[in-house]
Amino acid sequence: MAKKENNKNQGSAEKKVLKGNNKRQGVNNTDIDQDAPFLNVAQNEKTNSDPSGRTIVILGAGDKPGSTETGYGGRGGTKSSRIHIPVGLASSKDFDNNTIYSPNNALDGATIYVSEKTDIDANFGCADDGSKSKAKSGMALKADHNRLIGRESVKIVTGRAPIEGAGSKGETNARGGRIDSCGQISLIAGNFTEHENTSAMSTLDVSDTSTTSRQKLQPLVKGDDMVKAMGEMAEILSQVLTQVSTLNSTLGLYTQLEIGHIHFVGPIPTTPSPVTAAAATAAQIQVNVIKAQIANIQTQISQFKINYLEEIGSNYVNSKHVKTT
Repeated sequence: MAKKENNKNQGSAEKKVLKGNNKRQGVNNTDIDQDAPFLNVAQNEKTNSDPSGRTIVILGAGDKPGSTETGYGGRGGTKSSRIHIPVGLASSKDFDNNTIYSPNNALDGATIYVSEKTDIDANFGCADDGSKSKAKSGMALKADHNRLIGRESVKIVTGRAPIEGAGSKGETNARGGRIDSCGQISLIAGNFTEHENTSAMSTLDVSDTSTTSRQKLQPLVKGDDMVKAMGEMAEILSQVLTQVSTLNSTLGLYTQLEIGHIHFVGPIPTTPSPVTAAAATAAQIQVNVIKAQIANIQTQISQFKINYLEEIGSNYVNSKHVKTT
């Protein structure tokens, strides 16, 4: 329900009185009687609502995320006009028209908020990602579930736009300030960005299970660079295996010499030492096993590169449809 701060005409948001069993049921989207709080409307606002008074379109000359004292409009700031559309006033509460109510981003069912100048992150309680917006134009969409759908494509873009008419220095922000960087895109699940403690077994020391602290919000990995890095790592591993294979072949030649190694006592050659020959034979068998294992690992590396680093691979690490800078 809409209520002027000076108790002027309540307009289309006037509350319907509910009596006994005469409540309208709203079947087939006909009128329905349901409780809604009485909206406190500031003097510099115009409103329009649905018949029940639960959904309001507010056009305001000042930034006002909550009560009349809030935002830049509450301070008498200029150039902070806004459009505020709360859908389902105090949806999470059971307020009736005896409650005088100002929109609340935590209580309303869903909200669209657009302001010429506002503290959008503070107004909606957004976690700090190092780029908190203050006294800038802002737009927020909040609901239990949000969907942004494009039939052909969706872009999330930061930075200046190369649009004609922006002036010799290019596009500025809404205050006329220079835009010096491309800005930041943060995807924050759980609205938490502080350091967090983690306990995991070290891959280098399995006995190390100590707790460490890590940054929750971390940079995305670029796919092409990751493919290049993993490809170079696979190549380094192949070179190491080549050296191991060379060393293994050298050891194989040595064991063959040991198997047939003899000494001369005068002109008479001795027979090979049974102990040495047995040890060398066992070593030669192991050399052959390692040789086969190296060949198998080389094949696995080749298959790994195809599976993960090639576009034709079944588990190619890059997304075909999502890209980032």
